[in-house]
Amino acid sequence: LHWWFNIGTDAFQPAPRTLQDPWTAIEMTPRQRQVLGVRRKIRDALLRDGQIPDWLEIDELIALYRADELDEAELLALEMVGRTGLTANLANVLSLVYGDRRDRTKELHYAREAARLAPENSIFLGNLGYALVAVKDFNEALPTLRRALAINPEHAYIYEALGDILREQADEPAAQREYAEAIRLYERRATSAEHEPLWFLQRLY
Repeated sequence: LHWWFNIGTDAFQPAPRTLQDPWTAIEMTPRQRQVLGVRRKIRDALLRDGQIPDWLEIDELIALYRADELDEAELLALEMVGRTGLTANLANVLSLVYGDRRDRTKELHYAREAARLAPENSIFLGNLGYALVAVKDFNEALPTLRRALAINPEHAYIYEALGDILREQADEPAAQREYAEAIRLYERRATSAEHEPLWFLQRLY
C-alpha cells in the first residue's frame, strides 16, 4: 500500500489504486490491458507519423470505457469534442459513460445526439432505446428499438430490452418471445471465445 500526503488536509491518505496511478502496482484486468495495448499503438503512431489517427483515439476511448475508466473516458471524449466537434461516435460513448454513472439526463441527451448524427446505425439506435427504457419512456423506446432491429436483427441486447418493456407492461407471453430470441443470440455468441454473453444468459434463464 502506498500513501500520498494530501496538502489540503495535512494528512497522509492511501494512494488511489487505478490504472492511471504510476506508483501503485495493481493486477490489471484484461480490459485494462487492452487500454495499454491501444496506447502502445498510439506511441508507435506518434513515433512514426508525429500524429494520432482519429480512429486510434476512438479505439482508446472505447477501451477506457470498457475498462471502467469512466473519468478518463469522459475527459478524453470531451477534449475530442472540443477539437473536432460532436460526432456520432463521441456522443455514443458519452451516453454510455453517463449511463453507467446513472446520469439519465446526460445519457439520454447524448444518445439522442448519436442517433441523430447517424440515424442508420443500429447500435446507436439501440442505445437510445436503452436510455429511453431507463427513464421508462416506453412509448418512444419501443419503436426506437424496433427500428434498430429492422436495420440489424442480430442485437441480442435489444431483444432483451424489448422483453423488459413488455414484462413491465404485463405482456408476459410477448416478453418471453423477445427473451427467447435474446437467449438464442447470446448462446450463439457464448459458444465462441466471448465470455461476456454468459452473464446475460444467467439473467434471462
